[in-house]
Amino acid sequence: AAGATALSTLLDRFMRDHIDHPIGDTAARAICTTLINNSLEEIYQDMENAGWNLYRERSSTFTTGANTEFVSFADLAAGSIIDKIITIYQITDDIKLMQLTRSEYVRIFPDVTSNSNRPTHYAIFDERVYFYPRPSTAMTIYVDFTERPGSLSGVTDTPAFPAKYDPLIYAKAA
Repeated sequence: AAGATALSTLLDRFMRDHIDHPIGDTAARAICTTLINNSLEEIYQDMENAGWNLYRERSSTFTTGANTEFVSFADLAAGSIIDKIITIYQITDDIKLMQLTRSEYVRIFPDVTSNSNRPTHYAIFDERVYFYPRPSTAMTIYVDFTERPGSLSGVTDTPAFPAKYDPLIYAKAA
């Protein structure tokens, strides 16, 4: 978020004020990173329960392989934690794919291996997007989705809110 404090600074301040270890202690920094991420997860959950929208709309384009039955959320939008898929477009034929529930998908297409063509439908389960029919050739897919804030791991990663809330992070982590 704009005006948010980077993880490296959060760690330095937290260790200086709450932990009796040198700032350069790698093991202590790893433990403090976990404490900070746990506190952020709790804060995000509290904010969501209070009606705050922390989710950001994103989009991603990817290319399926031939005969690809599904793509994982991790492969769909690398670096994002997908909360909800809004729409999927098959760019090759310029069509919006129709979403099915898991039970509809299994009922309508019991043997996905028996059909291969250009996808017209998809279903979401097990953190994967399943296509039907399976793409017979590589094709470009465009996805709109919402992502939720994730854990901080890189030194420049920042929370989903401004620095004025850093004391709350420290209080919950301590």
